[in-house]
Amino acid sequence: MSQKDERKENYYFKKQRVGLVLVGGFMSLMLVFALSPAMAGLIAQIQNSVNTARTASLVMKETGPGASGEVSCESKLGAGNSHTCGTINKYGGTNEPLIPGKPAKETTIKISNTGDIPANAFTVKGEACSASAFAGASYSGAGTNTLCEKVKVVLKSGATTIFEGTAKQFQDAQTINLLEKLGKQTINPNDEIPLTFAVSLDNSADATHQGLQISQPITWQFGA
Repeated sequence: MSQKDERKENYYFKKQRVGLVLVGGFMSLMLVFALSPAMAGLIAQIQNSVNTARTASLVMKETGPGASGEVSCESKLGAGNSHTCGTINKYGGTNEPLIPGKPAKETTIKISNTGDIPANAFTVKGEACSASAFAGASYSGAGTNTLCEKVKVVLKSGATTIFEGTAKQFQDAQTINLLEKLGKQTINPNDEIPLTFAVSLDNSADATHQGLQISQPITWQFGA
């Protein structure tokens, strides 16, 4: 075979290979389109338009004696579900003074779960106790720095003692786990826990403690 004929033959086979490659590529592309869902002639489809979920509400309610009858406070009344209740005085107030050796003043309240899920944590913490001269006293002693150590606080639920000590000790104590004290796992929605405070003045109080008053915030908390 001459060199000219050989070149013609190579050119012919080269064209044949290019043609085969182009045909193969075209067939592959058609196969892809044929299998694509967008190109399908028949389809079946479901679209869910309602997919919602909600969060739970955990709300605490305190009920007890107010200035003119029973009143209540709910946590949801405050920002962030944390409300400061200024209408239920658990230490008996200042109308009737504490006298050393005299019976304790008792106040009973109820803490309830008005939310829609169980509370699996329930605690109480005595905050900082402070003492000052009572505005209506005819004489006030100088014992403001020790009065919180003379005022005794007993907190019970039924026959169960939750705390017993002075107001100063209530302040210094760790947060009290009420579920553990009450032998409960949870406080369920609509459950009510009765709690009684008994407040008295220790016999060791002296003349320096006359005409004074104490103030001690108390924090109750649910958790879930």
